[in-house]
Amino acid sequence: GSYQVNHYESILENENLTVSSLQLRSQNNLPPDSSIVFCNFNKNDKLDPDSFDLWMAILRRVPGSILWMLSPSKAAAFESVRNNLQAEAAARGVHPDRLIWAPRVPKPQHLKRHAAANLFLD
Repeated sequence: GSYQVNHYESILENENLTVSSLQLRSQNNLPPDSSIVFCNFNKNDKLDPDSFDLWMAILRRVPGSILWMLSPSKAAAFESVRNNLQAEAAARGVHPDRLIWAPRVPKPQHLKRHAAANLFLD
């Protein structure tokens, strides 16, 4: 089975959603609007080598693009996960700096920042 988040309407109904994509990117330490932001906010333990291979192939074919991922839920695991995935990216011909990490934030802020991405990868 899968999990689909559907209870976002009440969370966002009072939010100001008129912030521009460029502003959102700046607020989230992402490159300017001219770069393509691929995003995956799944838990890191759901990531498998075949999917990561495909994502790195996409980054190689789209110059200047980045992959924006959610930081691990356990702060102590962040450095290990980051170092491992950066090494795997480099082994696949992708500069490690093209992996950008989104910190854990409250749900309304998390949902709002989705607008800064161009395409979500699963």
